[in-house]
Amino acid sequence: MQSHQIADSATVTLDRGAVFAFAGEGGVGLTEKIHTLQVERRAVINFAGGTLARANVLETTQVLLPTADDTLFIRNWIEFSDYFLVSRAFAPNSAALSRIWFEGWDPGAKLRDYNTSHWEIVPFAAPEPATYGALLGTLGIAVIVWGKRQNGRRTSECAAK
Repeated sequence: MQSHQIADSATVTLDRGAVFAFAGEGGVGLTEKIHTLQVERRAVINFAGGTLARANVLETTQVLLPTADDTLFIRNWIEFSDYFLVSRAFAPNSAALSRIWFEGWDPGAKLRDYNTSHWEIVPFAAPEPATYGALLGTLGIAVIVWGKRQNGRRTSECAAK
């Protein structure tokens, strides 16, 4: 799949569970620029396939979630590997941002500085508790392995004396 398959002036409307998917399998990383992204009811953007070296980028002039029933779900988004950009001139308001949900994070989104012409739309809050649990579990295993290695070195040093 190649980048820039959609016209920069296009309005893309996602409706009733529609999915806008990056198909950059294998860490290809794709970039799409569109004028307007409009969500009606529930829709999904799937950022699968980006990496730190080759990010997936969705750049829009504006993001519209016209009613309180409209929700945009972001899947497979990885911070600093995927970018959801919106023009500073047409940034969504806080009500619309509250209806953008990143999978694995608390509901809601916020705007973060990206450059002089764009904001980046990112998760509003910290990862969900399950994410913290996974991180702490990994840290705990690392400490146990490190401790066993240190203990093994002490044992071999004692045997050498």
